[in-house]
Amino acid sequence: MRLFGFGKSRTETPHSGAPQHILVPFENTPSDREVMRFACQLAISFKAKITTLHVVQIPRSVPLDDANAPGLGEGHQSLAAAREIAQDMDIDSFESILKTTHHAGHAIIHVAQEVNADVLMIGARHRRKRSASLLDDTVETVLRKARCFVWLHRSALEDY
Repeated sequence: MRLFGFGKSRTETPHSGAPQHILVPFENTPSDREVMRFACQLAISFKAKITTLHVVQIPRSVPLDDANAPGLGEGHQSLAAAREIAQDMDIDSFESILKTTHHAGHAIIHVAQEVNADVLMIGARHRRKRSASLLDDTVETVLRKARCFVWLHRSALEDY
Protein backbone atom coordinates (compact mmCIF):
# COMPACT_ATOMS: atom_id res chain seq x y z
CA MET A 1 0.00 0.00 0.00
CA ARG A 2 1.15 3.50 -0.73
CA LEU A 3 -0.42 6.60 0.70
CA PHE A 4 -0.74 9.50 -1.72
CA GLY A 5 -1.61 12.93 -0.47
CA PHE A 6 1.78 14.52 -0.01
CA GLY A 7 1.02 17.14 -2.66
CA LYS A 8 -2.26 18.17 -1.06
CA SER A 9 -2.41 21.36 0.96
CA ARG A 10 -3.82 21.42 4.49
CA THR A 11 -6.97 23.16 3.25
CA GLU A 12 -7.62 20.38 0.74
CA THR A 13 -7.26 17.52 3.22
CA PRO A 14 -10.28 17.63 5.54
CA HIS A 15 -8.77 15.54 8.32
CA SER A 16 -5.12 14.87 9.01
CA GLY A 17 -5.62 12.49 11.96
CA ALA A 18 -7.21 9.08 12.06
CA PRO A 19 -9.58 8.30 9.18
CA GLN A 20 -13.28 8.57 10.01
CA HIS A 21 -14.73 7.65 6.60
CA ILE A 22 -13.16 5.25 4.08
CA LEU A 23 -14.35 4.99 0.48
CA VAL A 24 -13.56 1.76 -1.41
CA PRO A 25 -14.36 1.51 -5.14
CA PHE A 26 -15.26 -2.18 -5.53
CA GLU A 27 -15.61 -4.42 -8.60
CA ASN A 28 -15.37 -7.81 -6.83
CA THR A 29 -11.95 -8.70 -8.26
CA PRO A 30 -9.43 -10.55 -6.07
CA SER A 31 -7.47 -7.32 -5.65
CA ASP A 32 -10.61 -5.41 -4.66
CA ARG A 33 -11.57 -8.08 -2.11
CA GLU A 34 -8.08 -7.75 -0.58
CA VAL A 35 -8.42 -3.95 -0.46
CA MET A 36 -11.86 -4.33 1.16
CA ARG A 37 -10.49 -6.63 3.87
CA PHE A 38 -7.68 -4.17 4.60
CA ALA A 39 -10.16 -1.28 4.70
CA CYS A 40 -12.28 -3.26 7.18
CA GLN A 41 -9.24 -3.82 9.41
CA LEU A 42 -8.47 -0.11 9.25
CA ALA A 43 -12.09 0.78 10.02
CA ILE A 44 -12.09 -1.53 13.05
CA SER A 45 -8.87 0.03 14.33
CA PHE A 46 -10.08 3.62 13.99
CA LYS A 47 -13.85 3.05 14.38
CA ALA A 48 -14.35 4.50 10.91
CA LYS A 49 -17.27 4.19 8.52
CA ILE A 50 -16.79 2.31 5.23
CA THR A 51 -18.59 3.16 2.00
CA THR A 52 -18.17 0.87 -0.98
CA LEU A 53 -18.84 2.17 -4.45
CA HIS A 54 -19.48 0.18 -7.58
CA VAL A 55 -19.26 2.29 -10.72
CA VAL A 56 -21.07 1.05 -13.81
CA GLN A 57 -19.38 2.69 -16.76
CA ILE A 58 -21.84 2.90 -19.64
CA PRO A 59 -21.45 4.16 -23.21
CA ARG A 60 -22.29 7.78 -23.93
CA SER A 61 -25.17 6.64 -26.13
CA VAL A 62 -27.03 5.32 -23.05
CA PRO A 63 -28.59 7.89 -20.68
CA LEU A 64 -27.28 7.83 -17.11
CA ASP A 65 -30.76 7.45 -15.59
CA ASP A 66 -31.62 4.37 -17.70
CA ALA A 67 -32.97 1.66 -15.36
CA ASN A 68 -31.87 -1.09 -17.79
CA ALA A 69 -28.29 0.11 -18.25
CA PRO A 70 -25.86 -2.73 -18.99
CA GLY A 71 -23.89 -3.84 -15.93
CA LEU A 72 -26.38 -2.95 -13.20
CA GLY A 73 -26.93 -6.62 -12.30
CA GLU A 74 -23.22 -7.22 -11.87
CA GLY A 75 -23.02 -4.04 -9.81
CA HIS A 76 -25.62 -5.29 -7.33
CA GLN A 77 -23.81 -8.64 -7.07
CA SER A 78 -20.52 -6.86 -6.50
CA LEU A 79 -21.95 -4.72 -3.71
CA ALA A 80 -23.48 -7.83 -2.13
CA ALA A 81 -20.01 -9.41 -2.08
CA ALA A 82 -18.57 -6.27 -0.43
CA ARG A 83 -21.38 -6.30 2.14
CA GLU A 84 -20.62 -9.96 2.89
CA ILE A 85 -16.93 -9.17 3.51
CA ALA A 86 -17.92 -6.32 5.84
CA GLN A 87 -20.35 -8.56 7.74
CA ASP A 88 -17.72 -11.32 8.06
CA MET A 89 -15.34 -8.80 9.63
CA ASP A 90 -18.06 -7.37 11.94
CA ILE A 91 -18.18 -3.86 10.50
CA ASP A 92 -20.95 -1.83 12.14
CA SER A 93 -20.98 1.30 9.98
CA PHE A 94 -21.21 0.25 6.34
CA GLU A 95 -22.84 1.77 3.27
CA SER A 96 -22.84 0.80 -0.40
CA ILE A 97 -23.46 2.97 -3.44
CA LEU A 98 -24.12 1.97 -7.06
CA LYS A 99 -23.45 4.73 -9.58
CA THR A 100 -23.80 4.81 -13.36
CA THR A 101 -21.47 7.11 -15.21
CA HIS A 102 -19.61 7.69 -18.45
CA HIS A 103 -16.20 8.04 -16.73
CA ALA A 104 -15.40 6.06 -13.59
CA GLY A 105 -12.64 8.32 -12.26
CA HIS A 106 -14.82 11.42 -12.13
CA ALA A 107 -17.64 9.46 -10.48
CA ILE A 108 -15.29 8.19 -7.75
CA ILE A 109 -14.08 11.74 -7.06
CA HIS A 110 -17.66 13.05 -6.97
CA VAL A 111 -18.79 10.36 -4.50
CA ALA A 112 -15.70 10.91 -2.32
CA GLN A 113 -16.66 14.57 -2.02
CA GLU A 114 -20.36 13.75 -1.43
CA VAL A 115 -19.69 11.37 1.44
CA ASN A 116 -16.81 13.49 2.76
CA ALA A 117 -14.32 10.60 2.69
CA ASP A 118 -11.02 10.98 4.53
CA VAL A 119 -9.32 8.08 2.72
CA LEU A 120 -9.99 6.55 -0.67
CA MET A 121 -8.58 3.02 -0.99
CA ILE A 122 -8.30 1.73 -4.57
CA GLY A 123 -6.62 -1.14 -6.34
CA ALA A 124 -3.94 0.02 -8.78
CA ARG A 125 -5.02 -1.23 -12.17
CA HIS A 126 -2.41 -1.20 -14.90
CA ARG A 127 -2.34 -1.06 -18.66
CA ARG A 128 0.58 -2.16 -20.78
CA LYS A 129 2.13 0.18 -23.28
CA ARG A 130 5.37 -0.69 -25.04
CA SER A 131 6.70 -2.86 -22.24
CA ALA A 132 5.93 -0.18 -19.65
CA SER A 133 3.25 -0.70 -17.04
CA LEU A 134 1.14 2.44 -16.57
CA LEU A 135 -1.79 3.15 -14.28
CA ASP A 136 -5.16 3.12 -16.00
CA ASP A 137 -7.15 6.29 -16.64
CA THR A 138 -9.45 5.82 -13.65
CA VAL A 139 -6.61 5.59 -11.13
CA GLU A 140 -4.73 8.49 -12.72
CA THR A 141 -7.85 10.68 -12.55
CA VAL A 142 -8.40 9.77 -8.90
CA LEU A 143 -4.78 10.54 -8.00
CA ARG A 144 -4.90 13.89 -9.78
CA LYS A 145 -8.24 15.16 -8.51
CA ALA A 146 -8.91 13.59 -5.11
CA ARG A 147 -9.15 16.02 -2.20
CA CYS A 148 -8.57 13.26 0.32
CA PHE A 149 -5.77 10.78 0.91
CA VAL A 150 -5.56 7.96 -1.65
CA TRP A 151 -4.16 4.52 -0.81
CA LEU A 152 -3.15 2.42 -3.79
CA HIS A 153 -2.97 -1.35 -3.58
CA ARG A 154 -1.03 -3.28 -6.18
CA SER A 155 -1.22 -7.03 -6.52
CA ALA A 156 1.87 -9.15 -7.01
CA LEU A 157 3.63 -8.73 -10.35
CA GLU A 158 2.79 -12.32 -11.31
CA ASP A 159 -0.82 -11.22 -11.82
CA TYR A 160 0.09 -8.98 -14.77
